[in-house]
Amino acid sequence: MTTTQTRAGRFAFGRQILDSIDGTAGRNVIDSLADVAPELGHQIVAWAFGDMYSRPQLEPKQRQLVTSGVLTVLGGCEAQLDVHVNAALNVGLTTVEIIETITHASVYCGMPRALNAIGAAEADAYAAIHDNSFVVLSFDQTRQMVALAYPDLDSDNSRVLKEPLINHGLAAAARPGDLLHPDAVVIAQL
Repeated sequence: MTTTQTRAGRFAFGRQILDSIDGTAGRNVIDSLADVAPELGHQIVAWAFGDMYSRPQLEPKQRQLVTSGVLTVLGGCEAQLDVHVNAALNVGLTTVEIIETITHASVYCGMPRALNAIGAAEADAYAAIHDNSFVVLSFDQTRQMVALAYPDLDSDNSRVLKEPLINHGLAAAARPGDLLHPDAVVIAQL
């Protein structure tokens, strides 16, 4: 029996995967189960992360898109969605990709579940925006829109996005030229 096949080995391997995807948020979830449901914590780490998340057929970004969509469709999983939105950001997904995943899931699960999922994801998306992710290009208070430039993580180019302010809590805070990411490049003045 190899080390990764033993109970302790599977847990250790799963912990590495969990830490690389979820960072401290995932570890906090597992730690919170230690006194109440330690076996559940073990299975989340050893099976879900050690066995499933480590499979090579999907990249971490793809797994987080699937997970976000499934948690949205299930409904009532907002606490888990919160952890996985952070994980999605950790593996390089943008807030736009996460929000679009939830929006797409609304076709299958309905608006109430999608709205609950957006509510769960909104705090993380807002934090990502304010965690040095965007440059404010223009601000339209009348239409409640903001134009943002953000680095495209898959290329050397930046993209411009116009988004409703309501999704990001920027209505009072955004000002043209605000630099919210040192690596972002303003590619157009809208």
